[in-house]
Amino acid sequence: MRRGWVLYAALAACGDNQIVPADVIVPIDSAIDAACDDPRYVNGTCQIDLLCGVPDLDCFVTFANDLDAGSWATTRIGTAFLSRDDPRFIRARQLTDRAWQMFQADVPVGGLAKFRVGLAVMDDPSINAYTMADGAPGKVGMSIQINRGLIESTLTDDEVIGVILHELTHVVRLHALTDVAYAVRKFYLAYDGEPVGAVQPEYKVARAAGSAWRTQAVMTGILADPAYGELPIDGNLGNLFGQFTSSVQSRLPTCIDVVNRMTNFRSRLAFSRLDGSLPFAPARQDEASALMTELETCVAADPFTLRQLAETLGPAWAQYLQLELSTAEKALLDGRALDSILAIVHRRRATLHRIEIAFTARTTAPWAALRYYSIEDEADDYSIHIGTTHQLSAIGVGATMFAVLGDQRPACEALLATGTVPYGLDLLDEHHAACWRIDHARRITALLHAGAPAASLRPAPGISGTPTEREIPHPIY
Repeated sequence: MRRGWVLYAALAACGDNQIVPADVIVPIDSAIDAACDDPRYVNGTCQIDLLCGVPDLDCFVTFANDLDAGSWATTRIGTAFLSRDDPRFIRARQLTDRAWQMFQADVPVGGLAKFRVGLAVMDDPSINAYTMADGAPGKVGMSIQINRGLIESTLTDDEVIGVILHELTHVVRLHALTDVAYAVRKFYLAYDGEPVGAVQPEYKVARAAGSAWRTQAVMTGILADPAYGELPIDGNLGNLFGQFTSSVQSRLPTCIDVVNRMTNFRSRLAFSRLDGSLPFAPARQDEASALMTELETCVAADPFTLRQLAETLGPAWAQYLQLELSTAEKALLDGRALDSILAIVHRRRATLHRIEIAFTARTTAPWAALRYYSIEDEADDYSIHIGTTHQLSAIGVGATMFAVLGDQRPACEALLATGTVPYGLDLLDEHHAACWRIDHARRITALLHAGAPAASLRPAPGISGTPTEREIPHPIY
């Protein structure tokens, strides 16, 4: 009997689990028999709320063979792919086929069961794998891109399969679609210990605060602590500051030295791979303040405005600032560029800080207790459930995240031993902190081995609608 789990208690698996041979083209029309009796299934429009619970074939771009899948990927991200007779591709192809069989045994996939998942092994040494949207509204590629670095790593076959199961979840669950990613995301709190995010009810106060914070952080960066002053570090304002200093080098030769020292200082600011924090000791604050004073003095007579800077960077930047800036901030467009950037950083960083303080005042919980369940959590949960069901010797999440942590692995292992692992400061990152993901995977695995019903850990339903936005084909890891 199947020990697999499904998304919703009322849904039943549809279709068969046949794996087609390599390079066989299966027309969509021949794949829909008995897959789903919802009239919207394969009606020409991608639907993400089918009553039968299987993915709508209208949402996918399928591939006749892996050469086509590789060409599709290269067109979108520019990275070359390995040939199909390369030993690394051959291994990846075998592991992908095994993973797809496991996935279908546990998750209803409807007519997708008639198709072989496309594969491209990308000529990239980093340890990663990803999926992508097609670029058309409501379309994702039924393909996985695996970097050769993952295949060349020390990960075992079972660990690589765990990674592939994660990516298959992204494909089948349509995570590359903006509407789906938004619908999956829910905010909750971790008051005492770490709850299972998949089954936590959404907390409206957490959603309001988390959503407002994320919206601000895209522009401002993730650092709210006043200790960072007005120094632009990350986010789009950090990018804009970098563009300004680059322009100074060509416009004001006398300022090249201070610009180079500021650029070097910012390049040495490294966010922690454990919790996303950025250590900023008093000595570093003093250095930042002194450099900023020097830069401000050097460009004091520069009439170059923020509007002029945006215009030199192209229409996209000018449009972005017009869209994102408040009425009061737009008045700064005609002010001197550096003064205006620093003023906006100051305002926005203070806003981030106020969001965090107000959240604690309303909930009595520290800001660090805010959590959100994302498409990456869902993909991890699927891979853990399926890998455990099929008795994989190791789940890919842990091994991959340890590889990402690199020399921070001992520090992570020490945190894991204490049972108190930071969630991560960067709430823009759907993956959350690498060490936290390892801890999460271990906790879910332990629950399953202890006999917790897999169905009791499944995500609650909540996806509905028809995708309308054109999806940017960026990698979804």
